[in-house]
Amino acid sequence: MYYIVLFGHQVIFLVIIAAIVLIWSTDSVLTAQISQAIDVIVTGAYFVVTFYYFTKKEAKAKLPEGSNLCGAGFTQVFRTAKGLYQHYPKTIGNFFLGCVFSEAAINSFSTVSVIYINEVLKFDTMKTTILFLIILLSTLPGSYFANWLSNKTSVMLSFKIQIVSFIIVNFAAFLILTDPSKTIEAYICGVFWGFHLGWYYPLEKLIYSVIIPEGQESELAGFFLYCTQILAFLPPLVFTIMNESGVNLKWAGIHLNAYLFVGLVFFQIMLPWDECLEAAKVNEMRKSNELNEERKNDNA
Repeated sequence: MYYIVLFGHQVIFLVIIAAIVLIWSTDSVLTAQISQAIDVIVTGAYFVVTFYYFTKKEAKAKLPEGSNLCGAGFTQVFRTAKGLYQHYPKTIGNFFLGCVFSEAAINSFSTVSVIYINEVLKFDTMKTTILFLIILLSTLPGSYFANWLSNKTSVMLSFKIQIVSFIIVNFAAFLILTDPSKTIEAYICGVFWGFHLGWYYPLEKLIYSVIIPEGQESELAGFFLYCTQILAFLPPLVFTIMNESGVNLKWAGIHLNAYLFVGLVFFQIMLPWDECLEAAKVNEMRKSNELNEERKNDNA
């Protein structure tokens, strides 16, 4: 539901920008300036609401003696990575590694696709707006489908099916969209692209939230964000190099599938979904026992 609301807000925003372009015939630069101004105002209002709900919380950890804030964070990240490798290599560890590669492809998709449709399909501002409106509208049924398929099978199986299906869609789309005459085909591909994006994001966050070790939510939230961003630069860089080298851009677009495939390999070697859930419960019981021991020691 969170991602349905999120994508819904993006649809409304894009409709407003499209209406502005149609009514006042603004050029690309002015359209970008207006859209960013609206974004600042709306996002700023949401930040005010968010700040209101960020109430004061007690610190979950204290700075160890002899350490300082500049170095403690790096030390803790190293310990976290080491702990994930030692205790959760087949669950959250492999999941993080898979996200490094799959997110590199998913996050780069908007950048790569915009360049592709401008260079190959010669889309103007309005056609590009219509395409991304179609993509965003298609994310809504994609999110509903993710929920339905997860209930019919399992969250992890639905996630793997999404990646395999997205690879197939990318292959077909970039092989079909080869010249400016393929406008209708581009809109049809937009439906499939949006559907798969709406399918991907809710499942990724759901898997993470379920198998994360209890008591390390704040720390691993930052670690998870790091894993989703660390390779974000690579697909656009490779795409640009291929473009500047004269390689046909359809292969530059298809190369995104390589990152999805590597991510799928890491997801595939995770423990079965039931065992991932069981591992999270075992960790929860261990944390509870440690807390009870600490309390007994304090009372003694």
